[in-house]
Amino acid sequence: METSSKSCQCNACLDRQRYNSFHFTASFQEDVKDFFRSIEIDNVTESLKLVYEIALYQSTEPIEEEQKEALYQIQMLKEGLEKLGKTPI
Repeated sequence: METSSKSCQCNACLDRQRYNSFHFTASFQEDVKDFFRSIEIDNVTESLKLVYEIALYQSTEPIEEEQKEALYQIQMLKEGLEKLGKTPI
């Protein structure tokens, strides 16, 4: 068995690495905030959480890799919106 000090290179891990290293530029962040001023971020994040939980926990069918990655993207979007919602708009 070969061991490696490299981090995982699957799509989900690469997405998480990009997500963790991403920083909004001031102008982009303002554009995003302008968009979310018209909606309730808390409602959107709660909806994303519910979709994620329904798909993950209430499904009786096995989840395929593509579906897992889509759920992971939903989770990352929810977390990003939560962070954005904690900053003054």
